[in-house]
Amino acid sequence: VDFVDVEFGGIAEEREIPGQLDAAAAPLTGLEVPKLRRSESRAFLSEDGLPQQIEYFLASDPSAVVEHTKTVLYLLDDDIANIREGELRIHRLRRDDGISSIRSIQTLEIELAEIMKGSFDHFMQKEIYEQPESVVNTMRGRVNFDSHKITLGGLKTYLPTIRRCRRIVFIACGTSYHSALA
Repeated sequence: VDFVDVEFGGIAEEREIPGQLDAAAAPLTGLEVPKLRRSESRAFLSEDGLPQQIEYFLASDPSAVVEHTKTVLYLLDDDIANIREGELRIHRLRRDDGISSIRSIQTLEIELAEIMKGSFDHFMQKEIYEQPESVVNTMRGRVNFDSHKITLGGLKTYLPTIRRCRRIVFIACGTSYHSALA
């Protein structure tokens, strides 16, 4: 496997599919009309055309999966991965942003020994114990102890928009999820 097609949300089918319902007629029939195009990728078929058994490992960092697989697919901004019935589909929120619609499968060059869990049983446990150091590194150069102010660069340009928000939703998993709760 060396590619995965990207699907786009809200794009009308470019060809007629026999028996396909018009989206406007769907509420009348009670049938669900898919809003996303089906993938035409046959990347996970064997040479005889039969589906291969596959498994997916999802992580925010390749170091978390290097002990299980060396092949990774990186999602880009505005990519949404959907795994359903063993099939991976990647959807883009925006179609006209000039980004290629094909994602390449890449091979990791790092070894498990390079990552070093140390004496910890799990990477998450290591992350938890490294949090104080991570906070110091994150805040380095952003805290002015003389004026007792914190500068979060990059957010200033968005402050008018943020102030108009009624709510902010954080979407995260694992350690990031717990950080968002704090």
